Amino acid sequence: MNIYKLTRIILYPIILVADYLQTNYTKFFTLMNVGPVNDPAWTRMILKHLSYKNYVLDYGCGVGFFCKIFNKKRYLGLEINREFLRRAKKINKGYKFLELKDKKITKFKNKINAVFINNVLHHMSDNQINLALQFLKKNSKKNTKLLIIEPLFPKKFFSLQFFLKALDIGNFMRRKEEYVKVLKRVKILKISQAKFGINDHVVIFGKFWL
Repeated sequence: MNIYKLTRIILYPIILVADYLQTNYTKFFTLMNVGPVNDPAWTRMILKHLSYKNYVLDYGCGVGFFCKIFNKKRYLGLEINREFLRRAKKINKGYKFLELKDKKITKFKNKINAVFINNVLHHMSDNQINLALQFLKKNSKKNTKLLIIEPLFPKKFFSLQFFLKALDIGNFMRRKEEYVKVLKRVKILKISQAKFGINDHVVIFGKFWL
């Protein structure tokens, strides 16, 4: 067992409490999660790849942390957590949000030409990611743009970044090459690494294979 997994086991009670609070008391976490939107570097990174003219599907949108940097009439947020969804609709008037399993998403199939996935895949196994990509491809136009931003597995043990990652609710923190490997259904056009706050992230821009 490696040090990272052992640390997560030790911190597991704290992770459970954080998960419960974030799920059931989203209003207390809104400011924390909106933070990245106020980071000019993060916003520039997103808008560098996705245009205001794109019709964006925000997969795993949470409470709509990033929706306001997109065109209100060209945005659709998908979320599996009903409490997050309720909160998103309440604080982001005029934006469209649907539960992940809502069949209404098919109505947007011929509109969506950009998919945004931010800090979501490290909560998903390889198999779940493959199923999600199939779903997203099925419900978007051909040559749809895809922007993925995910935290990277910490390089240094026992650093502040290491403990923050160990406390993350996501159980599938990966290295850059591991993200590339799992994204077999994506034609990767550009891959880079960026630091937002103290955390290193991988930024992957591409398109779905036809």
